[in-house]
Amino acid sequence: MRNRQRPKTIRQRYAEIGDLNQGIIICDALTAALQLKREVEAQTGYLVALSQNLSTTATMLKYRSFAFAVCCFSKASKDKREILHLLGNHNIRAIITSADPVLQERSSGDAGDPNEEVYRGGEIVADRRLVVRQIKELAFTRDVSLLIVDDSDASIIDMKRILAPYGFAIFTARSGKNALEILSGNAGIDIVITDYYMPDIDGYELTLAIRSKFGLDEVRVIGISASSDRHLSAAFLHAGASDFIYRPFAEEEFRCRILNNVETIRHLSRLKDLAERDGLTRLFNRRAFFEKVEDMAERGATILVDLDDFKAVNDSHGHDAGDHVLTVVAGLLRGYADHHDAVVGRLGGEEFAIVFPPGVFGAQLEICQSLLEDIRQTPVVHKDAMIYMTASMGMVGFEPGSSIDQQLSIADKLLYMAKEQGRNKLVWLNDGANGVST
Repeated sequence: MRNRQRPKTIRQRYAEIGDLNQGIIICDALTAALQLKREVEAQTGYLVALSQNLSTTATMLKYRSFAFAVCCFSKASKDKREILHLLGNHNIRAIITSADPVLQERSSGDAGDPNEEVYRGGEIVADRRLVVRQIKELAFTRDVSLLIVDDSDASIIDMKRILAPYGFAIFTARSGKNALEILSGNAGIDIVITDYYMPDIDGYELTLAIRSKFGLDEVRVIGISASSDRHLSAAFLHAGASDFIYRPFAEEEFRCRILNNVETIRHLSRLKDLAERDGLTRLFNRRAFFEKVEDMAERGATILVDLDDFKAVNDSHGHDAGDHVLTVVAGLLRGYADHHDAVVGRLGGEEFAIVFPPGVFGAQLEICQSLLEDIRQTPVVHKDAMIYMTASMGMVGFEPGSSIDQQLSIADKLLYMAKEQGRNKLVWLNDGANGVST
């Protein structure tokens, strides 16, 4: 008799769903839920679980957490308030789409029905075609840092509540002076949301101070005020603010203004990435490499790396195999550079450069010896072929007063010596001493 597996418990089944799926659709109409599930999975890459009621949702959330929830409510849907409250307790972003007239009124800013409070805590998307767009934003918002500057604790709490489902890293300051202190110690702030009226430095002066230190592509500033002066928004924009919101504001307007600025950050980041990164290896390109090195306060050793007999790979296996080799080697270089706070770039073809921060030359030499060994020990699997590569390196210790061009010129001569001596070697020079590592 065959051994039969015991049926999985509901806890096991929901745990597996949570492991595989990153979102949940809560909808009492199964046909609509399945259609939306197909759209989301096809266009976003997320896998989606389905629930039709509060009980099932509670059970699923008991064992797993999800990145987002799409709630398809009708006027007859039960437990709307309880479902949103449950999602809020689990800090899950709720995207609500519905044909409920109350929802339509709220999304247009004309909410007046007492049942409107049911939808508090969820993000209204009256047009279902925008649901996918909202979900796509998730991956980026979780990497964005906000600084809320307001001397009112109640205002800070309210804004944090509205923004909580997006996964932003949120910092707070009770004064303009405090905000500048936070900014000076945290270069990762992307958006500053500042009130106008504050006890020391008002929001306008804070905007001027921020803009004197950070460009528009570095920190976005959004002004907020309950002032009746309709010229205040123009003053903020002239001072360098990216946006301005008058109080009282609708929560949907506040969300949209923040998300529009996040979208701008994403596009600026994309443009910067295209300008700075090599399209194949994602390392710094030649121009960006030199800029990053020039920005270093002090430098350590400089290394040139060149793959041996790379042309033979292209000739024997094709250029797509050569590209694959370059990406694998670039991954090794990036790993070493990131671990040791070094700058690495692709200078062209199969040639790369690394510049270390200040440090003991002997220790940096050992790092490069390990890198040389890793390159020759790492196979590149391409189709049916397993390709092994070696590299030659030229390494020079930092010479006070020398430019990066001079250092690279010396490293290039050492690299040429490594090639002449049979390749697969590291030739180094430091403070008059020199040697060869294999």
